[in-house]
Amino acid sequence: MASAMGMAVRRLHAAQPLRMTKLAVRPPKSVEVEFADGSSFHLSAEFLRVYSPAADSKIRSVAGEKVM
Repeated sequence: MASAMGMAVRRLHAAQPLRMTKLAVRPPKSVEVEFADGSSFHLSAEFLRVYSPAADSKIRSVAGEKVM
Protein backbone atom coordinates (compact mmCIF):
# COMPACT_ATOMS: atom_id res chain seq x y z
CA MET A 1 0.00 0.00 0.00
CA ALA A 2 2.83 2.40 0.83
CA SER A 3 4.50 1.81 -2.54
CA ALA A 4 1.22 2.54 -4.35
CA MET A 5 0.89 5.78 -2.41
CA GLY A 6 4.48 6.69 -3.24
CA MET A 7 3.88 5.99 -6.93
CA ALA A 8 0.76 8.19 -6.89
CA VAL A 9 2.68 11.05 -5.24
CA ARG A 10 5.49 10.77 -7.79
CA ARG A 11 2.94 10.96 -10.62
CA LEU A 12 1.42 14.09 -9.14
CA HIS A 13 4.85 15.73 -9.05
CA ALA A 14 5.94 14.59 -12.52
CA ALA A 15 7.62 17.16 -14.76
CA GLN A 16 4.93 16.86 -17.44
CA PRO A 17 1.23 16.41 -16.76
CA LEU A 18 -0.31 13.15 -17.92
CA ARG A 19 -2.51 13.32 -20.96
CA MET A 20 -5.96 11.74 -20.61
CA THR A 21 -6.65 9.40 -23.51
CA LYS A 22 -10.03 7.97 -22.52
CA LEU A 23 -13.03 9.03 -20.46
CA ALA A 24 -16.01 6.68 -20.47
CA VAL A 25 -19.19 6.36 -18.44
CA ARG A 26 -19.74 2.74 -17.42
CA PRO A 27 -23.08 1.32 -16.30
CA PRO A 28 -24.50 1.26 -13.78
CA LYS A 29 -22.69 4.13 -12.00
CA SER A 30 -18.98 4.54 -12.69
CA VAL A 31 -16.48 6.41 -14.84
CA GLU A 32 -13.34 4.97 -16.43
CA VAL A 33 -10.38 7.30 -16.98
CA GLU A 34 -7.26 6.23 -18.87
CA PHE A 35 -4.00 8.16 -19.30
CA ALA A 36 -1.27 8.11 -21.95
CA ASP A 37 1.10 6.22 -19.64
CA GLY A 38 -1.34 3.29 -19.56
CA SER A 39 -2.73 3.88 -16.08
CA SER A 40 -6.47 3.37 -15.84
CA PHE A 41 -8.90 4.19 -13.04
CA HIS A 42 -12.52 3.17 -12.42
CA LEU A 43 -14.26 5.71 -10.20
CA SER A 44 -17.69 5.02 -8.75
CA ALA A 45 -20.39 7.69 -8.66
CA GLU A 46 -20.40 7.38 -4.87
CA PHE A 47 -16.65 8.07 -4.70
CA LEU A 48 -17.02 11.12 -6.96
CA ARG A 49 -19.99 12.38 -4.95
CA VAL A 50 -18.15 12.12 -1.65
CA TYR A 51 -14.72 13.41 -2.72
CA SER A 52 -15.61 16.06 -5.35
CA PRO A 53 -16.09 19.58 -4.03
CA ALA A 54 -19.65 20.79 -4.44
CA ALA A 55 -20.04 24.12 -6.23
CA ASP A 56 -22.70 25.34 -3.83
CA SER A 57 -20.41 24.77 -0.85
CA LYS A 58 -17.97 27.30 -2.30
CA ILE A 59 -20.52 30.10 -2.69
CA ARG A 60 -20.46 32.59 0.15
CA SER A 61 -22.58 35.62 0.82
CA VAL A 62 -20.67 38.79 1.64
CA ALA A 63 -22.81 41.84 2.37
CA GLY A 64 -25.74 40.25 0.52
CA GLU A 65 -23.62 39.60 -2.58
CA LYS A 66 -22.73 36.06 -3.62
CA VAL A 67 -19.02 35.46 -4.15
CA MET A 68 -17.06 32.31 -4.92
